[in-house]
Amino acid sequence: MGHYLSTLFVLILLSSLCTNTSGYGQKASGQASGLSEEKLGTVPYPALSIIRSPDQKHVAFITKRDDKCLVIVDGVEGPKYDNIGQGSAVFSPDGRHFAYAALQIKRWFVVLDGENGLEYDGIGEGPVFFSSDSKTFAYIAAKGNKWVLVVNGQNGPEYEGIIGSSVVFNQSGSVAAYEAGKGGSRIVVINGRESPEYDEVMPGTPVLSSDGKHYAYAARKGDKIVMVSDGKSLPAYDGIRENPIVFSPDSKRLAYVAQIGNKAGVVVDGKADAGCDGIGKGMIIFSPDSRHIAYICRNGEQWTVVVDGKAGPAFDGIKAGSLLFSPDSKKVSYAAVTGKMLSVVVDGNSGPQFEGIMPGTPLFSPDSKHVAYGAKKGDKQLMVVDGRESELYDEIIKGSALFSPDSSKAVYAARKNDKWVVVCGTAASPQYDKIGDNGPVFSTDGKRLAFTAMKGSKWHLVIDGKENSECDYFLCGPAASSESGFEAIAVRSSVIYRVKWKP
Repeated sequence: MGHYLSTLFVLILLSSLCTNTSGYGQKASGQASGLSEEKLGTVPYPALSIIRSPDQKHVAFITKRDDKCLVIVDGVEGPKYDNIGQGSAVFSPDGRHFAYAALQIKRWFVVLDGENGLEYDGIGEGPVFFSSDSKTFAYIAAKGNKWVLVVNGQNGPEYEGIIGSSVVFNQSGSVAAYEAGKGGSRIVVINGRESPEYDEVMPGTPVLSSDGKHYAYAARKGDKIVMVSDGKSLPAYDGIRENPIVFSPDSKRLAYVAQIGNKAGVVVDGKADAGCDGIGKGMIIFSPDSRHIAYICRNGEQWTVVVDGKAGPAFDGIKAGSLLFSPDSKKVSYAAVTGKMLSVVVDGNSGPQFEGIMPGTPLFSPDSKHVAYGAKKGDKQLMVVDGRESELYDEIIKGSALFSPDSSKAVYAARKNDKWVVVCGTAASPQYDKIGDNGPVFSTDGKRLAFTAMKGSKWHLVIDGKENSECDYFLCGPAASSESGFEAIAVRSSVIYRVKWKP
């Protein structure tokens, strides 16, 4: 049993973060003008870790003082603890909540918004879990030699172990699912209800539909693989491939990959479409309206994209992560490999060939009428929008490409020699020494564009081409705030400010 627990469940007590004594940031001076500012304290030293909220509006530091660890969130200091769990600190998706694991007098607990939770013998590795709507939080905790999933402060059943990577919630956080160990076997727990015992639960499962009304998982009992959805066995054929099990966005359809003889088949709505030697791992997607399904199929050395059972043209490869439905669900795009060259394919029609296609592209405009992608030509990079090639650059920032909300312009950040610009349509911004990693951002009404940029030794919040502030560096942002406004978190002479801009 001891060997089982040590190899099956990689859940250990959180290691110390306080051994890291690295500092953070640099010092400079300057005063922003034309903006409203709120002082959020100073940059702590040592700054052992910095955590930014997903919405880029909040920042937290983990620091050390008097041989104790503490967290500072938006300038507000939390209590001091003996230790803070490494990698445990996290903001909720909406940025309104902050949680982390802490140690005090040999007892571990999770701190949520400054309030200590129940005490345990240990907390599972990794950050606290939040549901996508930020209303539910959970973590794995040790009680003696048992483990529990704690959801909103309430203990779940005790098990020999819980696989942290298996914990999932539906969108509202009202349903939780995870894999646990019981009596040397593995089970799936859905909102406290236990499945039968298995020898193994397949990686990537269980899976919940977005509305939480349906679940699915694959498991092994002896030499038999079973596929289970909502408590009922589905056809497993000759086996289940290690591909993700996927629910459609409307939660009504289910797809997975089964072994059928010596072939692989995608099973959709209980019907198998066999005929592939292999299915690209992680490459099954439903359209936004849930009516269509696409996946990547290999036969021999050739790869094709299959949409609703119909195969497209064959290529030497399909780039992982490039398969995409348009927002209106009517078009499919992906990056295909022919020899050593790549091209973007839209609805079966191949574009020009390049030495590479930029990660995160192709992408569709919000109205589905336009396609853009970054490409490599020789040792240069360029953007291609509806087949039209931009000028050549030395580098395009990965993840910076986006369409304007009205779909009229493609935007991206690029470098030529040692200068950077943000390009919107065919117009380029003034040249800067660097563009912020967060890239360009549109206001919520889509009428204004903002980014952070460095000129000389100072950083600026640039809005519609105008420099509106000056600081040493930005910790967060820019982020869209009011209808046409933006906000960011800046540092000037080691003082942290929340900077807000309104037209």
